[in-house]
Amino acid sequence: PPAMHRREAAIAAALPATVPTPRFLWSYDDGDWVALAFEDVDGRHPQLPWLEDELQRVLDAIADLIASLTPSPIEVPSVGQRLHRLFQGWRRLQRAAAEGQGLGDLPDWAHRHLAQLAELESGWEEAAEGLTLIHCDLRADNILLTSEKALFVDWPHASLGAGWVDLVEILPSV
Repeated sequence: PPAMHRREAAIAAALPATVPTPRFLWSYDDGDWVALAFEDVDGRHPQLPWLEDELQRVLDAIADLIASLTPSPIEVPSVGQRLHRLFQGWRRLQRAAAEGQGLGDLPDWAHRHLAQLAELESGWEEAAEGLTLIHCDLRADNILLTSEKALFVDWPHASLGAGWVDLVEILPSV
């Protein structure tokens, strides 16, 4: 979608040179089509399933990324603003149950703990607040490993938040 590519162009152009990402070269936008050009990197995605040494390299690189992007060098929406609608699942289920709607194939354990799960979920935005520019879409296919380092690509979802959010987001791909 053009809006996402425009957002990525703006963020990529504003990232400091110290951020481990391929350098943004230019963009083209004629109102309908958007193209972005980045430096060519001789790298590859981490092997799946992950190899222990590659995972350690990436985790170390994420720690460095968090340190180098705190405080955020650019202005972006908070992770709470960007993901607010996505993280409402347990509370939606709790409302549906209160209204007498069926909850489908929800496991018995989740039925019994629905109030606790909804309560935990309700605090995620406050817990995720922070001053770090986070990638907010870290997964194996957004990481390139070179012989020397790990680079993070695809930044249109960059947000302001707690650095640990990027660590949590990478877990499903690990």
